[in-house]
Amino acid sequence: PLGRTTRVILRAGMPGEDGLRVNQDQVLNIAMPDRAPRLAFDPGHYLMPRDRAEARVPMALMNISAIEMRVIRLTERSLIPFSRETRLGEAISGWTAGYLHEEWGQVVWEGAIELPRGEANRFQRLSVPLPEAVRTAGPGLYIMVARPADGARDSRGLTAAQPLIVTDLGLTAWRGAGGLAAQVRGLASAAPREGVRVALMARNNDILAEATTGPAGLARFHA
Repeated sequence: PLGRTTRVILRAGMPGEDGLRVNQDQVLNIAMPDRAPRLAFDPGHYLMPRDRAEARVPMALMNISAIEMRVIRLTERSLIPFSRETRLGEAISGWTAGYLHEEWGQVVWEGAIELPRGEANRFQRLSVPLPEAVRTAGPGLYIMVARPADGARDSRGLTAAQPLIVTDLGLTAWRGAGGLAAQVRGLASAAPREGVRVALMARNNDILAEATTGPAGLARFHA
């Protein structure tokens, strides 16, 4: 078993290579190390309805007894450059997560997360509550960055990051010969949202056009 020492007896007469045999019983103590610590989010869960009362984020960890967390809010003008380097739904490397607050946004919350006692060498799956500071900071793209706080080796390599879109709006877009149409609906009710400003952004971060949604929640951009 992992993390334990097992007493193994090689009995006399046990055959080996080239016709050799064990002359007498041999007692060996075989020590198996613990599995390496692991810490990971589920990158597919990145949409967080803003009005959800009990917002929680799934996490998996192993052989880690304490974690510290930092929540970073990306500035609006950083959204396009950040999306060129990182795609939502894909994991963010620990090295990238280490400098997010310096280059992409600002820290809105940091602190320790209490963990239930877990069994050694087995994955522990839990859900982490979204800090209240995120709710009061307003809608936007946030990055939760977690790393071990129990002295685990290679804490930078063990750093895990989870993007979160905190919003009460859902977008659907269609592109055709006539241009681009975007419909905005509320996530809670799925009802179309009128009077919402929609900006069309270029890859170089320029604003190409702006439109306001009508009664059906539609905003149109001509080709």
